[in-house]
Amino acid sequence: MFYLKTNKISMLKSIFGGLSNLCPELKFVFEKNYIRASALNRANISASFVRILKFMFTEYDVDSNNEVMLNTHDVAMILKQAKDDDVVEFKSDENNAVLKITITTDKKKKEYEINTLSDIQVNSPPTDDMELKFKYNFDRDNLINAINSTLIVDTKDNTVMFKAGKGTFNIFKQANNKKANVCLDFVQVKEEHKSKYNSTELLNMLALGKEATYCSLKYSSDMPLIMSFETKDFFKIWFFLAPIVEND
Repeated sequence: MFYLKTNKISMLKSIFGGLSNLCPELKFVFEKNYIRASALNRANISASFVRILKFMFTEYDVDSNNEVMLNTHDVAMILKQAKDDDVVEFKSDENNAVLKITITTDKKKKEYEINTLSDIQVNSPPTDDMELKFKYNFDRDNLINAINSTLIVDTKDNTVMFKAGKGTFNIFKQANNKKANVCLDFVQVKEEHKSKYNSTELLNMLALGKEATYCSLKYSSDMPLIMSFETKDFFKIWFFLAPIVEND
């Protein structure tokens, strides 16, 4: 069993809203000081890691090693009913088979129940300790605008190239005799690194960074990209995204 209470509604909306587009099913494990979750998406091209610290909640009462599998879309749709100044409570039954979500305003309560998922196989994601040569601390909105600016070259091809080198970091796209290049910030890079990624997955990942204080990405040529979002006291989320490798 577990019971959680929070008024950090905007953060939870951002987390579950973004996760619903990346990993429809996630297994959440309740630890003493945080909740963790990880999974590969169904296409196995990206992996999501989530750690929500106990400080996100005004009340955090959990049994050790509690586990529950949730449909992230269902949770996201319920949280959309809450306003940013509401209070939300999460409570499971004794067998963790049903999750009750209560939204409290000044005048009334709304109660919802969803069944947890069982017997769903979730692939184990890769570890996050791989060595990647280029790391970039970025402004989320600037990166979203840069990716969207390059996509006008060919809206049918949802890929985008990351290029770092010669003192710049660029978002690049070329198709149908058209090209777009957005230069972001000055960076110190000893050698050029470039890799192509799925732009739809990138934008879905960036959707989770709305409430983040720190945003960073790292990659190497034709290697998985790692994108992370973090606040000091409330959560950390990081993703792996497989590159699109083209044969010469």
